[in-house]
Amino acid sequence: MKKKLIFTILAIAALVVFCIVILHGKEKPLCSHFDIGTIQKVVIYYPGDNTTLVEQKDMTPLIELLMSMKGKKTSSSNKDGYVCVIELHHEWEEVNRITLASEYYVVNGKYYTSDIDYCEDFHKVYEQLVK
Repeated sequence: MKKKLIFTILAIAALVVFCIVILHGKEKPLCSHFDIGTIQKVVIYYPGDNTTLVEQKDMTPLIELLMSMKGKKTSSSNKDGYVCVIELHHEWEEVNRITLASEYYVVNGKYYTSDIDYCEDFHKVYEQLVK
């Protein structure tokens, strides 16, 4: 009886640890919790250039890219440099801030990494916006 109880407890503990490891290492959407229906303007701080978007047709490609981004949570990075900073300004004055760097992404102060380099995708969208 004691051996059975100990085995059951160990099996449950192993299952819990396994689930935590699996869930922690899985890529999750980075910006899916943003209320995109309330975005009034998007401000992009790109090296040497700042762009403000207020027209829905201009904001849509960038917002779609942001909604498609996935990443794994990581600890903060001590590395300098970034590709751009994007601010989403909402009706109720909330601002979501996304920083794209080559090796990590910061969404509202939380750090993420991804196997996908979203900086290239951003650059393509940005080039279309400023033409």
